Amino acid sequence: MYRAEHRALRELHATGRQLAGHWWRLGDRLGEPSARALQDGAAVARAMVTELAKQTAERGLHGFPAAQTVGSRLADLRKQGEKV
Repeated sequence: MYRAEHRALRELHATGRQLAGHWWRLGDRLGEPSARALQDGAAVARAMVTELAKQTAERGLHGFPAAQTVGSRLADLRKQGEKV
């Protein structure tokens, strides 16, 4: 596997985790009917991350904890965008 592919998989893992958490919390804030759609999307993102973790582990790659750094950077960027 190329380094770029490895990095892309780590970023996909981090982005999926970030998306799932963000959509779940956003759904809590908005309430019905938006909450159901966002939380369903969060569940799909979590399922994708779970499947991705299985697939990458079979190849000796792991999205955790390396993906945490990418995820925290994404969260920081989103927070900075909210301040603007």
